[in-house]
Amino acid sequence: MGARPSGVANSKDKAMNKGGAKIKAKTRGRRDPADETAEITRVATDHGVTPVQAKNLLARFGSDRVSLDAAAQRLKVPSH
Repeated sequence: MGARPSGVANSKDKAMNKGGAKIKAKTRGRRDPADETAEITRVATDHGVTPVQAKNLLARFGSDRVSLDAAAQRLKVPSH
């Protein structure tokens, strides 16, 4: 029986790795829809942008709040 290629896990490896980095890496990019809605609302109300603009900013900048907030400030329409 030959050695398996690097990065290929068998069922024993998977069982030992439950909750480990490999499993977490698969779910890292996923967000809870309720959390996403709350963040869209926060960005929109804090910066005076539309919810659609806030959603687009979140899609672009993700959890990088500093960059997201800076971009939202640039989008904000100055009030007269």
